[in-house]
Amino acid sequence: MFHVDIEKNRTFPAMKASDDLVIVIPDDLIGHASITQLSEALVAYGASCPDIMAQCDFTEEFYQAAHIVACGNLTNNVVIERLYTLRYTFVDTFFPGADGYFIKTISYPFGYGLNTLVVGASDPSGLIQALGGFTRLIETHEGDL
Repeated sequence: MFHVDIEKNRTFPAMKASDDLVIVIPDDLIGHASITQLSEALVAYGASCPDIMAQCDFTEEFYQAAHIVACGNLTNNVVIERLYTLRYTFVDTFFPGADGYFIKTISYPFGYGLNTLVVGASDPSGLIQALGGFTRLIETHEGDL
C-alpha cells in the first residue's frame, strides 16, 4: 500500500474582522456606499478602521503585512491579477458572468502566513452585489471571515 506523509498543516487558519486587513478595491470604487457599508460591518465586529485602498496604490509590502481582501477581477485589481496568474482564482470578465459574484478564501497564497479573500465579479454591478453579499456574511457570521 502506498503511504504519503504530509508535513504541512493544510487547514485554513481563521480570519477575523479584528485581524489586520487590507481591502484592495478597483480604483473607481473609492468612496462608494458599498465600501462604506463593508467598512462599518468590519468595525462592528472588532476591526479598527480597516485599510481600504485603490488597487493602484497597492504595493508588494502588503502581502507580508496583513490579510488581504481583494475585490474585483483580473482587469481591475492587481492582487486578483497576480492570484489569477498563479492559478488561485479565475475571476475575470467572463467568470462568474454578468451580475454574478464569487467569494473565495485562499490560504497563504504568497507564503507569508497570511490569507487572501477574493470578492470577485465580472462587471461593476456584480461587484456591488458581491460587496453586499460579503457584508452580509460578516454580519451573519459575527465577524468570522
